[in-house]
Amino acid sequence: LWDDAHPAFSHDGKKLAYASNQNGNWDIYILDLTTYTLTNMTNAVSYESHPSWSPDDQWLVFESDRKGNLDIYLQSVANPSEAPIQLTLNEVDEFQPSWSTNGRLIAYTSLESGNEDIWIADLDQVDNRYTNLSNQPELLDSKPFWSTQENQVFWSTNQSLGQMIVHQTENPGGSVEEMVTGSLAAFHPQGNHLAVALHTNLGTNLGIYDTIAGTMRFPFQEMAGRISGITWAND
Repeated sequence: LWDDAHPAFSHDGKKLAYASNQNGNWDIYILDLTTYTLTNMTNAVSYESHPSWSPDDQWLVFESDRKGNLDIYLQSVANPSEAPIQLTLNEVDEFQPSWSTNGRLIAYTSLESGNEDIWIADLDQVDNRYTNLSNQPELLDSKPFWSTQENQVFWSTNQSLGQMIVHQTENPGGSVEEMVTGSLAAFHPQGNHLAVALHTNLGTNLGIYDTIAGTMRFPFQEMAGRISGITWAND
């Protein structure tokens, strides 16, 4: 038996990327949903996980500890034999990458400031490429994801009442606005619903939040196991 985690549908809905330890190490795999062909994209002895697709489905971004600490890497989907491109170069852990809707930004969690914050890497910049977006020293911010209709990043933060899904009204430096209780989430491709997982001491719950009405479309229901990732099919 093995574990599969952090699934991510391609934008055309024809492929599913995910992390798996089926060969004894955590690697990134792509399942072609048309031919049911499975491809190991990384095939390394190091740890690789948390894939996210570029908007044109030509690249994956993922986390890897192949150089000791967790960093962010880019991998060509068309040429998996090519060495991945290392995006972050710090000696601290940087992980949970998420590719923006416009394809030019990558959000991720970083310990560079000594605390878990949400950072942005601007692919169009060489100097001043990296920005601390959340910069909340008193809180732990993690698991960033992007809206599908607007180029806006959301993430999970540990507020006084527990885990909340939040976003900034202006990026970066704007005020942080609470959206819904949750530990991790993902937008429906049309942007009108948000699938939300909530981890508690009693287990994991899953619900659907209506972003238009601002209410839960389907209330939280307890799941049989822990949810490590959420993705929507593009139907």
